[in-house]
Amino acid sequence: FQPLGRDWRFFAFPPVIPLIAGCRAGAPPARESLKVNLVESLKGQEGASTARSRSRSILIIAQIAMSFVLVAAGVLFIRLQHSIASSDPGFETRQVFLVPLKVSAPHYTAGSAAALYRKVRERVHEIAGVRSVSYTDTPPFTEPPDSEIRLPGETKGQGQRAVVEQVSTDFFSTMKIRIVRGRAFRNSDATGNRGGAVAVVSQTFARNFWSGIVPLGKVVLLPDGTRLLIVGVAADVESSNFDTPDEARLYVPQSPRAFTGFLLVRFEGPANSIGAEISRSIHSLDSTQTGSPVTLQSMRDEKAAHIRPLTELILFMAIVAVVLALSGLYGTVAFSMSQRTREFGIRMALGASKERILRSVLGTSARQIGIGLLFGVAL
Repeated sequence: FQPLGRDWRFFAFPPVIPLIAGCRAGAPPARESLKVNLVESLKGQEGASTARSRSRSILIIAQIAMSFVLVAAGVLFIRLQHSIASSDPGFETRQVFLVPLKVSAPHYTAGSAAALYRKVRERVHEIAGVRSVSYTDTPPFTEPPDSEIRLPGETKGQGQRAVVEQVSTDFFSTMKIRIVRGRAFRNSDATGNRGGAVAVVSQTFARNFWSGIVPLGKVVLLPDGTRLLIVGVAADVESSNFDTPDEARLYVPQSPRAFTGFLLVRFEGPANSIGAEISRSIHSLDSTQTGSPVTLQSMRDEKAAHIRPLTELILFMAIVAVVLALSGLYGTVAFSMSQRTREFGIRMALGASKERILRSVLGTSARQIGIGLLFGVAL
């Protein structure tokens, strides 16, 4: 992060703007006060006052509308935080570690990388409490790039976009992602032979490409022309955005030639001790591996934490706006009542009751609030 220096022009901005706004708002009434016609005032002709009353009403309605918008935004952000905490992303988060592994060239070749993957898998499996280990090239709670996936017979540009994720054969069991049709990957699928490669697709992928048709046995083409046979359909998950199913996703067996990936470890027991043991095991195999295990739930909570300051700011602005709107409404009603003292006296002299006058005053305020809320809903 770059250091932030003090810019005194910023501190001059907040007091100058209200000063200008106050002068601008007070200028029209000041000009009107210099045009008082004593004869019209004595006769009770207050056309200009009526026009000003309409202007005040419009301002109050606008203020209530904007206050409603801010309150609604604050409530939506609160609901978003609640949904993040309570929603089910479709896979295990609390009992799964994510550990980044870096096996890039020139320190690793395809053979040595595959050997490290195999050794890490065996070593981590031996740790007490570990139930399953798998790999993926796309960690959860990220927004991976998508690719064009085509059906046989389609040319480039005619396909649809989807995320292609390379995973190990036990990925679905580790993450506890349901297979709703067909099967998950088998060890024989991860041979690296693209001629008979298979794939598992998400429910969204199946709907986008074969609406209403079971996709098992269908073939799709990767951007490089590789043909993939669909052997299973996995349930949709929410790993990119909160409370929103991921876009179409295509799972393929991880290539033995892959030079990077993330370790996924499902465990039972205390996270701290098991995570420390995983770190020691990986470090003993390769001292250059510095990634630390972190639970998927921690990653999810950290991503949600970025929303909290914005929620607090919007709620604060909403509270201030509501207070200002109510204060403005009170001031407008009080001033309007003082201007209508003569009118109330005449109406009472003609037989109007106090209750009827009170209902008239409250009705005016209620109309302003109601109209303001309607505009707020529309906004």
